[in-house]
Amino acid sequence: MELLQKNILDLVRIFRRECRKRSEYERTTLYGANDMLLGLQLCMAEVNKKDFGDFTVSLSDLMETWKYLLHEKLHLISEDESMPEKYTDIKHCYDTLLNKSNVLDLIDVYFKCVKKSPKFETGKLISKEQLLEFILGPSVCLDDDPLPPVIPSTPSRAKVHMKSKLLLVAKRLVCGYVNLLVNTKNDLAPAHILNVPERGLGRDAFTDLKHSAQSKQTSLFLAATSFIRALELGGKGYAPLDSDPLRKHIKGLCDFVRFTDKLEEILGEIPDPCVAGNRILSAIKMRLLKGRSSGDLFSVAVEEVVQELDVRIKNIINAQCKDAHVSNTDMSPARPKSYVINHCTAYCGRETVKTFLHTLLIKLGLLWIWLLVLVFVVPLRTSAGW
Repeated sequence: MELLQKNILDLVRIFRRECRKRSEYERTTLYGANDMLLGLQLCMAEVNKKDFGDFTVSLSDLMETWKYLLHEKLHLISEDESMPEKYTDIKHCYDTLLNKSNVLDLIDVYFKCVKKSPKFETGKLISKEQLLEFILGPSVCLDDDPLPPVIPSTPSRAKVHMKSKLLLVAKRLVCGYVNLLVNTKNDLAPAHILNVPERGLGRDAFTDLKHSAQSKQTSLFLAATSFIRALELGGKGYAPLDSDPLRKHIKGLCDFVRFTDKLEEILGEIPDPCVAGNRILSAIKMRLLKGRSSGDLFSVAVEEVVQELDVRIKNIINAQCKDAHVSNTDMSPARPKSYVINHCTAYCGRETVKTFLHTLLIKLGLLWIWLLVLVFVVPLRTSAGW
């Protein structure tokens, strides 16, 4: 599995190096297996809500559609596989989610690399079957008993289990802020971090924000930002209507937008990606731990995750410096085009964003604990509607 994971990372590196050159949006981010599954779950719930009025998904339907989606996208459909009910609508919803979020999933990346690298075309580096194995992972065993054998619980084992869960949560939260900083159109990122730390932006606020984004044909984050900017400008020509549902959530949305503004300021003001990355991670850590005891398990988990990401950033920068020294000893680096990272950070924050894009590769693997959570907790957190 370690070799397979290394090949997956090589796949993404080839995509980053070769396939994005013609893209007008260099901040395109990737859905690993975990986000692919979560995105599919939300899309199925959306289709069910339109057809039946319930924003819910059964685990059996989710896993059946999940396997069919992977087989269909990889062109591995067998003759005995039947198409799940409403699959056409679900697939359209899933593709729409990717397109409007400026996101590619691992399978899209694979086929883009196939066109660029003969190693992928001939299956020498990774085959479609191996990619399927990586995405599904060892935890997906629906033909057998999916539950592990019962192990007597002990205080030490319970503590280890709790620590692993908190590390997972902390990594998703920190990476959620970083992901949103890189790609403001990624709707899964605010779904994770909108109300973390507590801002009073629960289910109703998320649903209102989603409806506002849909009506304006924009992302969740940009809908929140435009609403707060309109309030700050004031005046009849700018202020939102009194009937705007987002007015009920002004305090929480202000806190969310102002914090992300702070992260954007760091990104735009500090050219050194090592310093900027450290400052951004520190700001996220301080915000997540505000008001918490330094000794509680969640605080320890956040500290550990931030330290790990900080080291990873330094390693990425050092590796890039070595590569640049080897390949560019006789030539000066080309000046980037003005559009390559977004106008606001085309130069100052460009290297930091590139580093974050590589840092986020840690999310490409399937987070096995998430599947165990799905086994026991199927109802979606945003049951009022995505």
